[in-house]
Amino acid sequence: MEKNGLSENFDYLIERVAAYPHGLGFLHLADIETVAVLLGVSAYSVAEARDQLETRNGRKLFIRKVRKAKERFRAGDVTSPEWTMHALRRIKDPPPLKTPEQLVEDVREHELGISFLTKGPVETVAVTFEVHPDIVLKARAIVDNSKENNELEPDS
Repeated sequence: MEKNGLSENFDYLIERVAAYPHGLGFLHLADIETVAVLLGVSAYSVAEARDQLETRNGRKLFIRKVRKAKERFRAGDVTSPEWTMHALRRIKDPPPLKTPEQLVEDVREHELGISFLTKGPVETVAVTFEVHPDIVLKARAIVDNSKENNELEPDS
């Protein structure tokens, strides 16, 4: 469902962009995977936001929402160098994180399979499965340990 021309899932992305100094520039110019991982959103949301920024009306609306979010952060006179971290703490948390074991199970059921988890770029795996790169590294360790103990079936 859309409200004011932007889908509701942009609210979280907008809050995150507003919390970073030069957040709009980062959103617009950095690699999609990097933006997604650092802002804690899906790569799809980043691509949608960039599409909005390409249209005149979408850009005006998106920038207006980011400015309003920044104003909310500044309402508490947050002007110290730690403004960004303070602002980020005020944002609601993303969905609960998967454990490395849950990631391994998800990967087993996914069409890309275990080889994607073990050989794919860490950031790409993290974005694909919406987890932090540290979870990917821990899941790789589980897979490596399982292979050593012959507990894991290889991809077919």
